[in-house]
Parts: sequence; C-alpha cells; structure tokens
Amino acid sequence: MSLSYLTYDDLHRDVMALERRLPRDIVGVVGIPRSGMLPASIIALHRNLPLASSCNLRWLHGGERCPPNTQRCGKLLVVDDSCYRGTAMERARLNLGAATRSDLVFAAVYGHPDTPPGRQPDFVGRIVPGPRYFAWNLFHHADLKDAMLDLDGVLCVDPPVSDSLDADAYAAWLPNAEPLNIPSVKVGAICTNRLRGHRAATEAWLAKHGVQYGELIMSPYDNPEKRERGPIHGWNKGEAYLASRCNLFVESDDGQARVIRESANKPVIALDTGRTYG
Repeated sequence: MSLSYLTYDDLHRDVMALERRLPRDIVGVVGIPRSGMLPASIIALHRNLPLASSCNLRWLHGGERCPPNTQRCGKLLVVDDSCYRGTAMERARLNLGAATRSDLVFAAVYGHPDTPPGRQPDFVGRIVPGPRYFAWNLFHHADLKDAMLDLDGVLCVDPPVSDSLDADAYAAWLPNAEPLNIPSVKVGAICTNRLRGHRAATEAWLAKHGVQYGELIMSPYDNPEKRERGPIHGWNKGEAYLASRCNLFVESDDGQARVIRESANKPVIALDTGRTYG
C-alpha cells in the first residue's frame, strides 16, 4: 500500500472542494481541536459564519466572543481534518448534544476506508487510506519512533554557507542553527550528511532543543573533499536506512529522497516538494 503525505496546500484545496458540497443552511462551524480547527476556520471564514470549538462552543464572530450559552437556530457543521476510527467525532457528538439543540452535520476532509459503520461522517472530502501523514502533525506522530529524519532542512534550516566553501563560518553556524521542525516525540534515528567531525556540535544542538532520538548517523567522511568524491548525496542515507529497522525516512531534498528510495526500497517523504516515494 502506498504512502500518502498531505501538505497545507493539499488541505486548503481539499477543504474548498468539500465546502462546495456542504448544505447551504449551516449557521455555524464547530472545529474538533486541534487539527480540526484548521478546516473549520477556512470554512467559517469563506462563508462568513461564526466559529467555535467542540470543547466549549464559545462562538467567535468578527474577532468577538458571543455569549457562551448562545443557541443558534439551524444546522451546525462539526468538522475535523480526518476521521479514522471515528472516536473524536463520537466524543464531539456527545459533548455537543448536551450543549445545543441545533441539528449537527459532521464532516471530515480526509476519510479512511476502515472507519467502522455508524461512525462515518455525513460528508467526507476524500478517502485516504493509510499509511498517511499530514504536514500539520507529522512531527508529533507516534510513528516517528520508527522513522529516520534528515537534519538540515528538516530539524533546522539549511546552512547559509557550505563547509567546503567556508569551514570557519560553517562551524560558527552549527550551534546557532535556527530550529525548523522540533519533534515532540522520540524519533528512531537522525541521519545527516554532516561530517563526522561535527558530531559533538550536532549532539549539543539536539540536546539544546530537546530533540529525542535513538541514533545519530553522521557522514562517514572526515572532510568535504572525500565526501564530494563519494557516492551521490542521499546514497549513504539510503544505505543507513536500509540497514535500520526504520520504515519511514523524512528528507528535506526531493533529489536525495529519490536516491534514498532507490537504495533502500523503503518509503520516503520529501518535504521540499511534498512528494512521497514508496
């Protein structure tokens, strides 16, 4: 089964496609926190409707809160970004049933073929089977325990200068690299093209930003010249990925992602293009 990765651009496009199919007599939009607030906000803004969270049903309209006990007459749309087992929507149904007398319409931007009968939303944007990952919660996903992550361009921004052009400037940049995506869960491994001589600085940066990981795999070379004479960028990452127990690689560069996939024959996500391989 192929891997799916949905970007913010995908989300906006799919929310707008879903919105066109929704009833026109909706009087308010309720998002299921946290990620359900993304499509809920888009739909509420597009239709100029009040927005609320399923946790407290406090209505927001024009930036001002309406009284928390407001009873709106008409249909309320309850929306989440995705639905798998239907647990979050069932919880929202129970919470909202006691808080409003309005009719509730349930929608999910992304459905799943294994959602149990009776728990499917009234409206689904499109069915996306697993394994599937979303840009807005990838770095908080439990599956990262079995994933290998690139470092520059994934966990931190890419360096402004190459170590082969200015070794001193590069070394000065390492401890101050700007964080980009800091995982909130422990990841299986981090694999980077950084030279092995930069291990101490890399470990210090990871500790400083609270990145938890099982293994840190550096480039096998001790200088840029040897690295440039070695295999094409991505090949060493692919070999490390192949030898590991990890079943997902998150790479910053699409070109390297294709090389990693070719050498490891395991799934890869390329963050710069949002493409998946495998």
